[in-house]
Amino acid sequence: MATSFTIQDKILYGLDISSGKGLEIGPLMNPLVDKNQGNVKYVDRATTGEIKAWYKKNETVDQDKIVDVDYVWGDKTLAQCAGENNKFDYCVAAHVIEHVPDLIGWLKEISDVLKEGGIASFSVPDRRYTFDYLRSESVMADLIDAYYRKLKKPSIRHIYDHFSAFTEIDIVEAWTDGFDGRNLKPLKEPYKVNKICEDAQRNDKYIDSHCWVFTVQSFISILDSLNHIGLLDFRIKRFFDVEYCNFEFVIQLEKLPEGISSAEKRELFLKSLKRTINHKVTVRFISYPAGEAQIYYDAGNGFNEHDSITEQFSLGLQATELTFILPPVDLLKLRFDPVKAPAIFKIYDIQIDLFGDKKIAIPIKSLTPGEHVKTFEPMRKGFWGRTYRKADDPHFIFEVPYTF
Repeated sequence: MATSFTIQDKILYGLDISSGKGLEIGPLMNPLVDKNQGNVKYVDRATTGEIKAWYKKNETVDQDKIVDVDYVWGDKTLAQCAGENNKFDYCVAAHVIEHVPDLIGWLKEISDVLKEGGIASFSVPDRRYTFDYLRSESVMADLIDAYYRKLKKPSIRHIYDHFSAFTEIDIVEAWTDGFDGRNLKPLKEPYKVNKICEDAQRNDKYIDSHCWVFTVQSFISILDSLNHIGLLDFRIKRFFDVEYCNFEFVIQLEKLPEGISSAEKRELFLKSLKRTINHKVTVRFISYPAGEAQIYYDAGNGFNEHDSITEQFSLGLQATELTFILPPVDLLKLRFDPVKAPAIFKIYDIQIDLFGDKKIAIPIKSLTPGEHVKTFEPMRKGFWGRTYRKADDPHFIFEVPYTF
């Protein structure tokens, strides 16, 4: 699914940045939320000075753009850093979660500082499209081990696994059908990897590594397992899958109410799993001339170009069936633009597949035409219509008959 969303758009989707109180972890020099946009505090594992020293020889990092760290999260818990009674509406992080030595403890400490219903929103790389391609996905045993050992630095296992399988990959090739990654080779010789591990052990160094490796499905499975054993106090709020020729997905987690039972937490989480399954809108129609059709979806923000999907279609004698894949967000209304120019068209039927488990046929009579549609006549199946001669925005709006 190709959308006009950037990763930043997805991480911040639905968050009240202007009036909410938030945390951003690991902003470095490109914060997701600028301080002039809202009340946000920056969190990192080291002070601003230590971070600048760390990246001093890295030419890709502009020292002057590194933001000032408000809370140093390491020896103290996140709640101690922020103040025990200081609660936040949201917490965001990009390219951080895979670097965290103790992922379970990290998520629990974030939960501790969020208000009930607060959102933790992260981007997560999918190993199939990154330099982690040769690595196996992380398993629960390793996460549990790191949690009970209370790791503050990547372990020797993390470091060795990261560097021994680090490879170069062409993301376009990785998305090609039939891609065979068996020809990929690690970039570092084993003896060099061992030297890195030896240095880390001998000098108690923090060696930045991808401690955790996921695919979309393995990550969701990990969350499911953590919730099942009582180590995750979140449910899934929103999910954006990896888009074509990209490498990361975005997950938003909502803090569950405090004081509810384990059984209630489990039930709420299991219900939220549907939010990882995209909606699908299928439209069967014919139009002259050909061009592109567009679906806009209103998830509470009205209709806008961000929340839309466009598909091209060619001229034919038979009806065209277009499928629009929408992110699994709550839908209030949909808008279908069959063309973007003056045209004659027939719309036979529209079907919505919500969260992969509820198919809804939209009654044709429920479509409300926009002002650029001149004629709207029902047929035995569907309707036919035409636009005004200078129309550039013909569309139909309809509500989603479904309670979330």
